[in-house]
Amino acid sequence: MSKRGNIQNVYDLAAGQWGLLTSAQAIDIGISRTQLNRMSADRRLEPICYGVYRVAAGEETINVGAKAAWLSLYPKKTAYERLGAQPHDAVATGRTAAWMHGCGDFHASPYCFAVAREKRSARTDLELLHDVVDERDVTLSFGIPTATIERTVADLVRLHEDPSLVDGFMSDAAASGHLFDEERLSDLLSPLSKENGFASGGEFARHLIEKNAAHVATARAISDFAKAVMASGAFDQARHLSESMRDTMLASLSQLSSEMEKIAPNTELPTEALLTLKELMDALAIPHSAIGKDEASKSAGLLADASEELDRHAARADRASDDVRYEKKEQGCPDTQAPGPSSKR
Repeated sequence: MSKRGNIQNVYDLAAGQWGLLTSAQAIDIGISRTQLNRMSADRRLEPICYGVYRVAAGEETINVGAKAAWLSLYPKKTAYERLGAQPHDAVATGRTAAWMHGCGDFHASPYCFAVAREKRSARTDLELLHDVVDERDVTLSFGIPTATIERTVADLVRLHEDPSLVDGFMSDAAASGHLFDEERLSDLLSPLSKENGFASGGEFARHLIEKNAAHVATARAISDFAKAVMASGAFDQARHLSESMRDTMLASLSQLSSEMEKIAPNTELPTEALLTLKELMDALAIPHSAIGKDEASKSAGLLADASEELDRHAARADRASDDVRYEKKEQGCPDTQAPGPSSKR
């Protein structure tokens, strides 16, 4: 094949790998090391990490460092071949997976991967765990196999990362809407429970979830409850509530208020929401015979205030999580499409 044809093959190969290719892949399609060096010297190829180049003419891919590190682990195989094989030969985990999920305050590098067969590397930009990751613990994040949030938590613990950083990762994940699978997290933490002072993986998992995720889930549940009651139109019909129905609603709100009081001291839940719920309960406690249209409207308004305050709290948590993701994106973070023969990423 002609030199021009070989170079076109470089671009075609890179197009299915986020604009990246390895030197081993280039040699396999007929590019000599001299040609590679020349293409790098005239900036048609940009070195990213050991043995991996980016095509300068292509679109800049997000999270290029993690993708290049993943490609470099098995440099002769294409991304398409590797993504189609199971179990996956390398899965991003630990700090790198936390970064890919957009949660916590971890740096992506040194890039951490769980590799299916024993592999050694003297590179300072890599950290390898020798472990076959169960397929149920793998998701595709920005195109490369990445540990699920539960598996990431377990590997962060296994790698002895700072517990406060692990807590931050879980809190961010919960704030972004992730619901932790306690049973799976228990299984993953079971081998690590004794050395971390817990009798079982279940106890360890419950401790972490209650500490870092329960308050977020409760806040969202309270907001959802408030919206559901409002949507039902119950307060517009407050004058016609039976005593038993009103008492049931009052008991529910009382329990809701107690739950909020329990979690409020340890969280950023707004006290305004708690106060409006108490005012609402006071309004509902008006004797049945005294409930009029004005009281019904007041009750609906109070519940609306509580719901809006909780929504503002959830929005603040979401914005904080988005700020982290934006900062990471500014430093070169992720797109989500797995590469295939026709993928441009």
